[in-house]
Amino acid sequence: MLIDRIENTRFEKNIKLFKWVAILSFLLVIVRILFDLEIMNGGGKLSDLFTSLIPVGMFFQYRSTAKKWGGQFFEWKENEVEFKSRKYDKTVVTHNSIIQINIKLDIIEIKTNDKLYEINIEDYTEYNDRLRLKNNFEQLKKKLSTTVSISTYI
Repeated sequence: MLIDRIENTRFEKNIKLFKWVAILSFLLVIVRILFDLEIMNGGGKLSDLFTSLIPVGMFFQYRSTAKKWGGQFFEWKENEVEFKSRKYDKTVVTHNSIIQINIKLDIIEIKTNDKLYEINIEDYTEYNDRLRLKNNFEQLKKKLSTTVSISTYI
């Protein structure tokens, strides 16, 4: 039986980079204000100062996106698939509720009795993770097709 877990930490890694760039730009703005007190008088220098703070705003924007999209994973258990993706919070799909699985370039479609899940996998940027992910769904697809075929004849 296939038991595996694949996690995507892309957003967690990128948030560290954005955080350090934002801190660095904020510190540079403070240093600039300390050494050039006339900057607060207005004019072009003040607009340059605010332009220097753009990375800070980008950090807060990315952080809110990372909170929603971070922590993505797929976990294959004995009788179920559990996942969290951009579009879906933590979701559990049992094997016996799956009707069809379609594997596309960047999307895995899982059609169940109740719903069609279109799971975007483009955040999995590591080639081996994507390959493993698709192979696991291919194995599950084969397993389900043999289970359905056997149960139809019994």
